[in-house]
Amino acid sequence: MDTKNVKILIVGGGIGGFALAAYLQRHGFSPVLIEKCNEWKTIGYMISLFPSGMRILEDLGVAHMLKQDGKKLSKFVLRDNNGKLIWSKSFSEIENRFGPVTEVERELLHTMVREAARGVSVRLNTTIERIDQKPEGVLVMFNDGKEEQFDLVVGADGIHSGMRRYVRTRISSEYSGCTFWLMWLPYPKVDFSPDNMEIYFCNGKAGLESILRNIEIF
Repeated sequence: MDTKNVKILIVGGGIGGFALAAYLQRHGFSPVLIEKCNEWKTIGYMISLFPSGMRILEDLGVAHMLKQDGKKLSKFVLRDNNGKLIWSKSFSEIENRFGPVTEVERELLHTMVREAARGVSVRLNTTIERIDQKPEGVLVMFNDGKEEQFDLVVGADGIHSGMRRYVRTRISSEYSGCTFWLMWLPYPKVDFSPDNMEIYFCNGKAGLESILRNIEIF
């Protein structure tokens, strides 16, 4: 297969979209990635990266970027508002068999996969207006009115995917009843175990969570 002549469009510039773009580029393809935002913003929460995810970052050559800002987790702990243990889960067995579980900020992980996909054609402020499946390929109309044909179109545009309607029209997101308010505070002001993820529930409606070098209130 002449990979250079295979036209692939990736819709969505998140972690999944850039990871796919990086792998395609490594295998000789020249994908195009589009993103509706006009710049990369600091969004998202923390991500617990299990060994399988770490192996992908190692394979992409960017795992070293976690050495300074990633945090290895030894245990996941739930406590009540008085600090009484509700439930805990040690990651020691996983670490011994496969490798550590690492807590990482989404922004850093996004930066890492963007670095891995350096050289990929990225079009910001770009969305899809229409897709037509044809025998010879997929005809895509973008928000600027231009049309372009691709051999493959991949939807990687997240939970509020605009691509989903082209696959299954009756799928929609539903409110779960949970709402989170997030803020960052200096870690040294509160004494938490640096190796555990600890969540404290207060009156069943709010909590306190320790993560990385900071703590987070929600």
